[in-house]
Amino acid sequence: MTIDLMAGGRAYRVTVDPDGSGESGVVTIGLQPVDDDAPARVRRARVERTAHGVLLTDLADGRPIDAGVATDGPGRWLVQLPESAVVVSLDGKRRQGAGRSSGAGGERVVAPMPGRILRVLVAVGDTVEAGSPLVVIEAMKMENALSATRAGTVREVAVTEGLSVEAGRLLVQVE
Repeated sequence: MTIDLMAGGRAYRVTVDPDGSGESGVVTIGLQPVDDDAPARVRRARVERTAHGVLLTDLADGRPIDAGVATDGPGRWLVQLPESAVVVSLDGKRRQGAGRSSGAGGERVVAPMPGRILRVLVAVGDTVEAGSPLVVIEAMKMENALSATRAGTVREVAVTEGLSVEAGRLLVQVE
């Protein structure tokens, strides 16, 4: 299976295939930044569901990676890894072959977790590029800059500096 997704403001093509070794729960995972011609990073991992997400065990070194996964709206998830959190969204298309994609429609940037808005970096009408920081939120004693995943125009800024927000709260709408 191949999926194009956005994570941390960057587009990736992810392939997940049964390993072929016959071991249950073992997959080969490939990760390729869409804007980079470098070879894909490929790992073999054992995948186990847990109460709060998944446990991936890298078969090369036996290192476990515990990932918490929570839904963040249709086609969007908050993936929490040790000491970091990333919002991941599908572009709405699963791919079986090569090719780049660009999603259509607006982008809703939402709070990935409860926190406090430290800085609002855009205003309604501003033009932004993919990767442009929009809002800085403080959550779990960490500052997280939330960025646009595509170029567009800011249509709505739904928060102000100092405001406390809950997970899933709309922060900025880009079209």
